[in-house]
Amino acid sequence: MTPKLKPLDRGYLAGILDGEGHIGLTRRLRKSTGTYNYGARVIIALTSKVIYDLRALVNVGSISFVKRKNPKHKPVYYWTINPNGCRVLLPLLTNLLRVKREQAKLLAEYLGLAKHKNAPDYLSRVAAIYDRLSVLNKTGRRTHGRKVA
Repeated sequence: MTPKLKPLDRGYLAGILDGEGHIGLTRRLRKSTGTYNYGARVIIALTSKVIYDLRALVNVGSISFVKRKNPKHKPVYYWTINPNGCRVLLPLLTNLLRVKREQAKLLAEYLGLAKHKNAPDYLSRVAAIYDRLSVLNKTGRRTHGRKVA
């Protein structure tokens, strides 16, 4: 069921996803066949409990809490949205995204391919989407906590 969101709430969620979120595919090697399994995933990480209010707007995904080892670091709340939740959330937000719009479109394309897993070009198309998402999501090399160009 698609939640009915006010335009302001849709814009707010899109902004949070653009700034604090990750839109991507996971990939795991299936040792028995030597092929990969892929899975759609959206993750939003915040240090504020407002994340519970955001999740309540769309009622998809789950929230986990991670206490940091360094006492100077705030705990983090991770809102993880599975493929079915992505099918609900992405159509609501894609056109409002500015930074991660291409990732959202690629993930929606992957989710559409899921109905055609037996197509001859399925694995090559999914691999191409995975590779493109990996490039888009790359943050750069880090050395001693500093980003290096």
